[in-house]
Amino acid sequence: MFVIIMKQKLKTLLIILLLVVSAKGYSQWVSYTDTNNAISIEINHQKEPRVVMDGRGGAIITWIDFRNDTNNVLGDIYAQRIKADGTIAWTNNGVAVCTNLADQTDAFIVEDGKGGAIISWQDIRTGNRDIYAQRIDSNGTAVWTANGVAVVTKASEQRSPKIISDGAQGAIIAWEDSINGNNDIFIQRVLANGTLAWNSVSIPVCISAGIQMNVRLTTDGSNGAILTWQDKRNGNDYDIYAQRIKSNGTASWTTNGVAVCNKVNTQNNPKIESDNNGGAYIMWADKRDAIDYDIYAQRLNSAGVAQWIANGISVCNATGSQSALDATTDGISNGIFIVWKDGRALNEHVFGQYLTSSGFNLFASNGLMLSNNALTQLNPNIVGVGNNEAVVTWQDSSSGNWDIYAQKMNLQTATAWGNAGVLISNALSNQTSPKNCSNGNGGSIFAFQDRRNIYFDIYASQIKRNGTFTNIVNNANQNSISLFPNPATTELFIRDKNNLLNSTFVVITDMLGKSLLSERIIENKIDISKLENGIYLVSLYSEHQELLSQQKLTKNE
Repeated sequence: MFVIIMKQKLKTLLIILLLVVSAKGYSQWVSYTDTNNAISIEINHQKEPRVVMDGRGGAIITWIDFRNDTNNVLGDIYAQRIKADGTIAWTNNGVAVCTNLADQTDAFIVEDGKGGAIISWQDIRTGNRDIYAQRIDSNGTAVWTANGVAVVTKASEQRSPKIISDGAQGAIIAWEDSINGNNDIFIQRVLANGTLAWNSVSIPVCISAGIQMNVRLTTDGSNGAILTWQDKRNGNDYDIYAQRIKSNGTASWTTNGVAVCNKVNTQNNPKIESDNNGGAYIMWADKRDAIDYDIYAQRLNSAGVAQWIANGISVCNATGSQSALDATTDGISNGIFIVWKDGRALNEHVFGQYLTSSGFNLFASNGLMLSNNALTQLNPNIVGVGNNEAVVTWQDSSSGNWDIYAQKMNLQTATAWGNAGVLISNALSNQTSPKNCSNGNGGSIFAFQDRRNIYFDIYASQIKRNGTFTNIVNNANQNSISLFPNPATTELFIRDKNNLLNSTFVVITDMLGKSLLSERIIENKIDISKLENGIYLVSLYSEHQELLSQQKLTKNE
């Protein structure tokens, strides 16, 4: 059932109610896959979420937000923190990171090491694209200059910023820079107080001839960074190059970078992860066979020397193109998990592989399929969750709309959560662009853009280490308790087959998790006459705050 609510003047929207409880410390993570936790359901579009850990078992999410532009053209940057218990920490629908009147896009986020986050984006407030950044503390307060500090503001285009932590509560940001005509790669470090660590015009990483683009970076383990990018200095096609920039802004390796792969035909869209030993793993899509794209990888040590065969080892060269790769070494002791979108079958699927530090493919040749759902799967994203395990998420079309799924990989199997993976969200319409982070306890927190309400909104969910939802209660208890009538008008009664309701509390919440009613149950009856018509979530707790039941209620007088 759905309820029509006003999302904007003269515009009505169909919306499912969600969320759980904010009173008395009760958990608010929602166990319904068609409901999830609302992060921002403001007017107009909210899109492109990014998520990192908050260092306390929760997460900080940022996104591009069009609430201030009815044309959905000029984006702002907003953020929200969701705590370990699923409660929203900051202002409903998020705090403003940047609301300058110009367009802000391409937001990326890293932890600041103190429970907050640093966010970078490209910004057109000066008339051309520049790079800005802001630090948000654990309370949701902007620490640096209002609307962000200028990382670079040249009279040319700077775009596609990527960001990592500098390991000292600041950040290192790299981008594509057109100051010399063709795009080059530049970098800057922003200290914890928001000042620029290096010169005011930033540091060139590569200003070689031709186009350099799609930069990615990872930590070098010493407050600096190792970067990779696709490079057309040969004038014919793209190759993969890399460079290390130390914490003082100086380059460690060959000027303009070392060649990671300069094989014939195009290599593009590289990804990079620390090898946790001062070097890095670099992966890319490779068309050296002149037919379709495959996945290759190389490991560089701290001196920039390749550790595997020249031009990289094959991770997957199956029929059809492999692309959209992602990888992680977080919490991984001796290798790297790699995932990608794979076109070897009629419909694209997500595949994965574990590559050891010596360059050995642990799983089957060309990787293992992470879900046997029949239709197309796109946009894989992977994070390490500790104990040599990783969680992957993607969008899946098996239901006819896009839904969000997840899978856990470990050193024994690529499908620890079953052959199909775990369904995260199958709400009305499409859920897309999923991102995830570790919850610090072997599970994962997910953020995604969601169109159940006509416009895109931002939603979140959490899965525990065993692939179950945080709020799934004992089935016997859940099934012994029922609400009636449902839909209800002014009074709600509770049937209890197992006599669980002695000294029981009820909490009824609205769509943003706001507690509208929180009281001890008397005679198994609840007065709901003051609630407006709509759909709510009714959660019943023991006096020890154990969740006994969680059910949807429709109020309809």
